[in-house]
Amino acid sequence: MTLYLDNNQLHNSDSIDILGVTFTSKANFHQHFDNRITKYRNSSFSLSDVGMCYPGVMSNTKSYLFRTIGQSTLVYGRDAVDLNNNMMKQLENGIAGMIKRVCCIPKRSHHTQLLQALNIS
Repeated sequence: MTLYLDNNQLHNSDSIDILGVTFTSKANFHQHFDNRITKYRNSSFSLSDVGMCYPGVMSNTKSYLFRTIGQSTLVYGRDAVDLNNNMMKQLENGIAGMIKRVCCIPKRSHHTQLLQALNIS
C-alpha cells in the first residue's frame, strides 16, 4: 500500500530514532545498541586529541575520561529499552574493546579484571 501526503509519496522505514533511541519494526533493540557502540567509538576517538590514546597518560586518567564521556554515550537510552543477556554482553564487549585499545592492551586479552581494576562497571 502506497501512502501519499499532498501528492508526495511517503516512504516506509524499518527503523526510527526518537530522542536517541532506535526503534525497529522487528521490535528488538539490537540496532539501538549497534548505533550506541558506533557513537561511543566516535566519541572515544575524538578524545585522542586530548591524550586518550597516548601511552604516557595514566590509566586512572583514561578511566575517568571514559566514565565521564564514553560510558554515558554508550548507555544513553538504556533505561528505555528491554535488555537481554546478549545485549548486555554486546555492551560489555564494546566497552572492553575500546578500553583495551586506549590502554594499548592486545584485543585478545581478557577484560573482566581490567574493567574491575579501572573501576568501570
